Amino acid sequence: MNLKTVIIFIFAAFAINETTSQKDVNPEGEILESLVPNFNKLSRVRPVSRENVSAPVLVSVKLYVRDIRIQELDNEYSVQLTFRQQWSDERLSYSSRDSSRPYVSLINSQNEIWQPDTFFGNEIDGGKYHDLMMRNQYIRISPDGTVLKSVRISLRLSCPMIYWYFPFDKQTCSLRFASYGFTKRDLVFVWRAADPVLTSFEINSHPFFLEDSSTDYCDAQTNTGTYSCLRVDFLFQRVPRSYIVTVYIPTMMTVITSWVSFWITPKAVTARTLVATLTLFVLAIQTAEANKTFPQISYTKAVDKWTGTCLTFVFAALLEFVAVHSLLNRKEKNNLISKLESLAHRFDVVSRIAFPVLFVLFNICYWMAYYF
Repeated sequence: MNLKTVIIFIFAAFAINETTSQKDVNPEGEILESLVPNFNKLSRVRPVSRENVSAPVLVSVKLYVRDIRIQELDNEYSVQLTFRQQWSDERLSYSSRDSSRPYVSLINSQNEIWQPDTFFGNEIDGGKYHDLMMRNQYIRISPDGTVLKSVRISLRLSCPMIYWYFPFDKQTCSLRFASYGFTKRDLVFVWRAADPVLTSFEINSHPFFLEDSSTDYCDAQTNTGTYSCLRVDFLFQRVPRSYIVTVYIPTMMTVITSWVSFWITPKAVTARTLVATLTLFVLAIQTAEANKTFPQISYTKAVDKWTGTCLTFVFAALLEFVAVHSLLNRKEKNNLISKLESLAHRFDVVSRIAFPVLFVLFNICYWMAYYF
């Protein structure tokens, strides 16, 4: 054996050893290479079970809600979530020599393998994938053929709201999703058994806070079949603090201010007229400005009952002054001066007690009915 033959033999042995080392170093790439030839045909037909060919594909779902923003004037809300679906595709099963690698990953894979044709039933417009650097999505395939798909998306969803108790209301907004083309004979969605919906602690859906969430099923029957559907309901409680500070307290102070006229002598016509008309004018402006920020609906809200009652109290104070002034003017035509003055004074005395008592009773009934 000459020197040239020895050198060739050494290089060949080194190349074989390098190839073997690379395979040992990257077993995940080796597994993917064995699966790639089947990807195109696997993406066209749904997986079936060897034990029961007619059984539907079971897709378990889990959500992680990252953020929620409510646009109540438009009756909609935006949600950012991580949407996870898991199913079994025995055609993707493989043998793994490395027990430390429980799965292989496909990043940014779209149509290589079969995936559920999930759509969101109450979506307003096209959702958005998050792909600033790369699309936030991955697919993991386990040796037994279990497939996990996780994707981060943002959605705008409709949320019809009811405002009878506004601003002390609770609103329920739903997220519904189903298969677009597969009926329950082919595909069934199920919630993950443990913690199907998780929410971030950083959710800030001002002026609401997320009180609770619940899961349910919402299968839809159409003329083309029955489709599997899942639903999660988010229960939001409005925080009324800002409305109490900007609406309830100012209007309450205006009503109390209108009672000052009861302590002003009826002979001071200008002063009493100014107090009564000014408080009514201020309250009307407060109500009009507040209504600009309220949802515009055709029925009466809780806050409308409050502002309407406050306007009634202020207007009643103005009518009380008109009645007292009318009594005092009659004394010039009749010879009952002392009697009419006494009656006018009695009107003021009764009003000093009756108006606060009635307003306190109204407050007790109102806050017991809507707040507590």
